[in-house]
Amino acid sequence: MSASFALAAPAVAATNTGQAMTFEATAYAPTAQDNYPYGAVDYYGRPLTKGDIAVDPSVIPLKSCLLITGYQSPYLPSGGFIGEADDEGGAIKGRHVDIYINASESQVNGFGIQSVKVTVLGQATNPSAAGTAACAGYENGQASATSGGSTAPTQTSSGSGGATSSQSPPTTTGTSTESTPGNGGTSVSSSASSFGASAAKLAEGEVGMPFLWGGASPSGFDCSGLVQWTFDHLGVQLPRLSGEQYQATTRITKAELQPGDLVFFQTYKAGPSFGGVYVGSYDGIQHAFIAADNASVDVVINNLDSAKWTRLYYGAGRVTPPSGSTAATGAVSGGSSSSATSSATSSNVSSSNTSSLGASAVKLALSEVGRPYVWGGTSPVGFDCSGLVQWVYDHLGVQLPRLSGQQYQATTRITKAELQPGDLVFFQTYKPGPSHVGIYIGSYNGIQHAVVAADNPQVGVEIDNLDTAKWTGLYYGAGRVTP
Repeated sequence: MSASFALAAPAVAATNTGQAMTFEATAYAPTAQDNYPYGAVDYYGRPLTKGDIAVDPSVIPLKSCLLITGYQSPYLPSGGFIGEADDEGGAIKGRHVDIYINASESQVNGFGIQSVKVTVLGQATNPSAAGTAACAGYENGQASATSGGSTAPTQTSSGSGGATSSQSPPTTTGTSTESTPGNGGTSVSSSASSFGASAAKLAEGEVGMPFLWGGASPSGFDCSGLVQWTFDHLGVQLPRLSGEQYQATTRITKAELQPGDLVFFQTYKAGPSFGGVYVGSYDGIQHAFIAADNASVDVVINNLDSAKWTRLYYGAGRVTPPSGSTAATGAVSGGSSSSATSSATSSNVSSSNTSSLGASAVKLALSEVGRPYVWGGTSPVGFDCSGLVQWVYDHLGVQLPRLSGQQYQATTRITKAELQPGDLVFFQTYKPGPSHVGIYIGSYNGIQHAVVAADNPQVGVEIDNLDTAKWTGLYYGAGRVTP
C-alpha cells in the first residue's frame, strides 16, 4: 500500500461515531515500495509512527481516532489498539483501512487482508501528535466516543516492541442472536437455513461493488440484478425484475424474516420496485439488508428499521430451492458440506459429467475473473491463488487450508485425464512442491482445458490455458475436493 502526502486535506464525510463497523484491513511497512513516492511519512508529512492508519477520507475523516479490533498479527497489540486516521492512499477505498506496522516488508505481507472491527471514537485529542499519541485521551479515559455509549478501552495489552495500549472492544447498539461467521466477519442467524445463510454470505461479499442500472454482475449491479446473481450462484433461477421476484417467492411476515430472505419496497411506482437480501444483525444494525441502492452509494448495508425503509416497505418473500435440489443444503463456512444444482456458469463452459459441487465452484470462480491480485488476499478486494480457491469452496460449505501445498494434501489425487470442472490443478513455481493453484473449468471460449487462477499483480484473476507450454512445464498434479 502506498501512503500519500498532500498540502491540503480533501473534504470528508461524517461517519458513524461510536459504532463498531466491519472493514477490510491490510498493512503497510516503512519500506520505499509501500510508501512510493512520498517516503515513510503520513498524509501530513510526519514520519510514520505506531498507530498510524490509512483510510478513505470520504468514509473516515482524517484526524479521527479509531479503535481497531479483530485482527491477527504478532506485530500489533493483542486484542486491539487505538490509532489515528492520519494517512491515505490510492488503493484505500471505501470500507478499507491500511495499518502501519513497523516491521520488514515480508513480515507485514503476512498480514494479508483481514476483516476487522473499526470504531470511530472521535477527533484526535492531541492534534499536534500522530498515531497512538494523537489519541492518548481515549486510551487514558479522558475522552469517549461522542455517540453509541462507547468509552475508552481499559484493558492493557502488550504489542510490538513491548509497547502497551489500553483496549477493550466497545459495546455496540442492537442485540444479536447470531454467532455463525459470515463473509467479512459478519454474522448470520443460527436459526436460518444453511441455504439462506449462504445467500446472505454471497450478498455480503458484494458490498462496495458499483451500482449499474440493468447490471447483474460484480462489475455493476442494480437491486434485482444483485438478488438474481446471488441466488443464481446457489442454483436457483429468479426472474430479473423486483416485481417478478416478489411474485416468485413465498410470502412471509416481517417477524418471520431470516437471513437470505428478500425484502421488497415500493419506490417510484405502485407495487414492489426495489428489493434486497435480508442478513439480520450486522455491525450493530439489528435488521439489516443488502441492496444495490443507486449510483451514489452502490451495494450497501441498509437498516430495515430506519424511517426511510419502514415507510417504503412493501413485503417479504422466501426463496425456496426446487424440490430435491442440493442447493437446499448449501452451507456457510463451518457448516455441513453442500453444492448448488446449477450447471456450469456459462454456456461457454461444458462438462456433462461434472458434479454439482464442482459446477458451483466453477461458477463462483468465474464470477471473480477480473478481480485484483493481492499477496495474502482471500476476498474479492484482492485474491492470491490459494486465497481464491479457499474463498470459492468456503462459500460452498467446504473448508480448505490456506496455502497451495496444504490444499494439495487436502484433496484426493486424480490424474490429468480425470480432471472435471471444479477440480484443483497445482503447479511448481518458485520452490519445490505445489506453490500455485487454480480451479479447472474445462472447455471455455475455445480453450479446451481452462483454469481460473489469481496469477500475479499484473493480471489479477484470469483464465489460463492448461495446455500452454508455460503451464505444462510447471504442472505438478491435480486434486478433487470432496465434501
